[in-house]
Amino acid sequence: MILIVEDEKKIAALIADYLQAGGFIVAVVSRGDQVLEYIEKEEPALIILDIMLLGMDGIEVCKQVRQRFSMPILHHHLLKQGRSVWITLAGCSPSMAGTCP
Repeated sequence: MILIVEDEKKIAALIADYLQAGGFIVAVVSRGDQVLEYIEKEEPALIILDIMLLGMDGIEVCKQVRQRFSMPILHHHLLKQGRSVWITLAGCSPSMAGTCP
């Protein structure tokens, strides 16, 4: 299961739809302060994490997740230019120094 942590419903739905079309099972959490509680119950194989979140920002979420869990985390960033929208992903691994707070 892939956990999407995103507070904007349209963006979360876009990412979820894309992953589900590829056959992945996804779950969505919309607040940073709800992530740890969720992953304690349903440990995801991967987290796609927004940086700007309600409740707790993505950097702090990443720090707290890294203290207790080892699943991969991808930070996403939305880029807009005119009517075009891109979602970029950046990896974060505990084995790669400096890639995750």
